Amino acid sequence: MRSRPTPPSAVHDHLDYLDKLATDGDLRSRAAPAGTEITRLTSAWRSLLDATDSTSTVAAGGARAGFASASAPAPSGPPHTNT
Repeated sequence: MRSRPTPPSAVHDHLDYLDKLATDGDLRSRAAPAGTEITRLTSAWRSLLDATDSTSTVAAGGARAGFASASAPAPSGPPHTNT
């Protein structure tokens, strides 16, 4: 079953909560959501990669096809900013 898309405002609110928790929370408070958030983060990245990579099969060595290796030179040009 596929979940419904989350409204961007809800995602931003959750990210704001996590930012505040990371900067102001004590160790126990920060550790409590870690497992859930890491799972969500990896799942979201996989979904984003699958949605944007038409060659989402895994290549030899465990790297996704279409992505540069760690030894590839960094892209040139100014960094992308969201304004």
